[in-house]
Order: sequence, then C-alpha cells, then structure tokens
Amino acid sequence: MSSSTNRRVFREYVGAQQSEVNLTDVPVNPNVGEFHFILSFAIDYTSDSAPQPTNGNFSPSWNTSHHTPEAVAGFKRRHPDGPNIPKARVMLSVGGDSVMERANVFFSPVDEDSWVRNAVESLSAIINNYNLDGVDIDYEHFRTDAAMFTRCIGRLLTELKARKPGLITSIAPYSDTESSTPIYGRDTTDQDDIRYYNTQANNNFAGGRVLAAINTNRPGRHQHRQPGCGPPGVQRAEPERLPGIFFWSADASHNQNQGFTYEARAQQMLANN
Repeated sequence: MSSSTNRRVFREYVGAQQSEVNLTDVPVNPNVGEFHFILSFAIDYTSDSAPQPTNGNFSPSWNTSHHTPEAVAGFKRRHPDGPNIPKARVMLSVGGDSVMERANVFFSPVDEDSWVRNAVESLSAIINNYNLDGVDIDYEHFRTDAAMFTRCIGRLLTELKARKPGLITSIAPYSDTESSTPIYGRDTTDQDDIRYYNTQANNNFAGGRVLAAINTNRPGRHQHRQPGCGPPGVQRAEPERLPGIFFWSADASHNQNQGFTYEARAQQMLANN
C-alpha cells in the first residue's frame, strides 16, 4: 500500500530519556501513511534540584542543544511531503511523568484562566521556534479534578489551533488505566487487543483514532513481547482495522542498542496492510 492511500500513523516519543539518538537515526518506511516524532516533554516546572510548578509557563525538558530547531528542520527536509511519501511531522508532548526523575509532573493550575493564558503563550513560542506540527497531551499526575483538566486542555488546544490551523492534537489516556487492566492477563490474545482498541475508538473517541502502544523500554511487558513487534499477532488480527502504533521510545531503543528493530517491524506491518 502506498503512503498516498495509507492513513495509518506511526508515532514515537523522543527526547525524554536524554539519549544521543538523532531524529534521522530512526528508519522511516516510505509506505507508512504518517510518521510523527514527538519531542518529550514540555513541562511547566522549574529545572532546579527541587522542581516547582510554574502554572502553565512551559519550557522544553529535552536536551535543547541536541534536539534543536535545526535538527527538526533537517529531519523534515529529509522527508518532504510529496506523492507516495509519508507525511513526516514533528510535535511536542506536554506533561510526562517526572522532571528528570526528581519530582512527578502534576497538572496543578493556580486557576483556569491564568494557566490557559500562560500555556498558550509559552507553548506557542516553542511551536514557532521549532516549527512544530502538533501537540500531544501526556499528563500522568493530577492535583485537580477531571472537569478542570478537561476545561483547561480543551481551551488550550482550541486556542493553539486557532493560532496555527491544521495543528495535530492527541492525548495519551492515563487516568483510567484500570479499565484496560482486565485484558492484560497472561492469556490475553492479540485478537482481544485489537477488539479493545476498536471498542475504545468507537465508544469513547468518535471521530478520532485510538493507537496501540508499544514500550521498548520494558522488554517482556505485554505491550512489547519478544521476538516480534508486540503484540506480535496483530498482523493476524484484522490489521486493516488498526489505525496506527504509538512507540515509547526512540531513546530506549537507542540506549538498548536494539537497532530500531521494533520500529521497523511496526512500520512494515502498517505499510503492508
């Protein structure tokens, strides 16, 4: 299947684990519909030894001397848009788990209006500096209720899209992981995995796409079985209904000297079906 008719997306986080991986190190299959790198993470915390929240004033936590605006531009030049070429995009992710493992990153606005105002301005500056194509939301810890989170993130993304039409947006659902726990038993089949993702897409994210997740940082976990691309049996389980695959992370693959084997296999699967 050519990239011109393939809407499946491959996405991978990069930067959070401070490795020396380059954006150009990861293979890009020309027949994948879309390829997204996600710089990780933009955080609204100070960077000192006792990090404190900054109420929506975001700054990059990735190595800005390694993952630079010039590096992003170079990656895009290497993979320009065109017929039968995957849409190569670079985004940023907001939140994450921790500040260099020194403190958890909490969603903790002082108030809704000031957080949104600060977040829009600070993230717009990063997006413009790096010429980024989208924003991913990956908060994992919260000091407010779901209603406040929903309002703040909804307003943030709406205002960012107004400033940059066509901005790609995504979210890594995290707060309700218990709902998926029952399917991750030892006897879970890959068919069950696909049905779960399809059900989530149909019931909870109408109009969007729910992507399967693979973790190259924790070999042996269900999301990353060896020796195949986990779940390895996805290729046998209605792969035409799998809209894409989300990887954590390019840093982990680089640090473990895996040669990006799993990334290549996942993209081949998405390209073939």
